Amino acid sequence: MSPVARGKTHDKKLYDRTRMRFPPGVRTTGDSGYQGTDLRVPHKKPRGGTLTPRQKAANRRLAKDRIVAEHGIGKMKIWRIAADRYRNPVRRHTVILKNVAGLHNRMFG
Repeated sequence: MSPVARGKTHDKKLYDRTRMRFPPGVRTTGDSGYQGTDLRVPHKKPRGGTLTPRQKAANRRLAKDRIVAEHGIGKMKIWRIAADRYRNPVRRHTVILKNVAGLHNRMFG
């Protein structure tokens, strides 16, 4: 869990700043914005070239894993907890976010 960042802060900047480390065996993925980190990221097409079939297959597998998280983030935005400015005490943000996620899972899970 990373600390709360005020204002518009890109995820990668926050990731670099916090130097998050994960236990061995935990699969960590990121989108192409996380190039240069220890996260698994999609292969980029080389300038003027193409990706190999193996790289394309790896990108598809990665996309299948990531879509689960992306859909979860999208659902939190529907509830407006992750889309609008948060105007309550910062210390309660995580608790409220988890409560909204729990309610969503209870209703639609």
